[in-house]
Amino acid sequence: MKRIMVLATVMLATAALAEERYTNADLDRIYVPGAFTNEDLKALPAIEIQEAPAQPLAGARIDTAERDLLLADIRSLEEQREGAASELAYEEAIVRRAYGPGGNSPDRAFFAGYRSKSRGLREALRKEIALLDQQIDAVRWQALRVPVATFR
Repeated sequence: MKRIMVLATVMLATAALAEERYTNADLDRIYVPGAFTNEDLKALPAIEIQEAPAQPLAGARIDTAERDLLLADIRSLEEQREGAASELAYEEAIVRRAYGPGGNSPDRAFFAGYRSKSRGLREALRKEIALLDQQIDAVRWQALRVPVATFR
């Protein structure tokens, strides 16, 4: 009985949500005020298609000197970010080593208080990484706006 009720519920939901399909014969009975008919669309003028650009470019080139400077800036900033990230990873590895799983590490006495002592350095490294990320994004956006020199 329970199966029949579930099946009936599913079938009713399917029947209620089923899409009503229209055929071309149904379109003769439907009238929408202000809608275009095929005859109206055929009476409209044809759309002009532009086959060639309005002003063809004789030649375009990117200023390679400025582009090379921006790429060098990006590489330099990425190297600085990589250095700061590796230093941060090293500091956090020492903290994990000193405060091992369960707080029991053989090096705990040697690194006593290292987490609190290195907190300022680790925060400064995180801020430096965030600032370098912002600078890298700014230089990349600037590189996208390098002027294109046109010549004839």
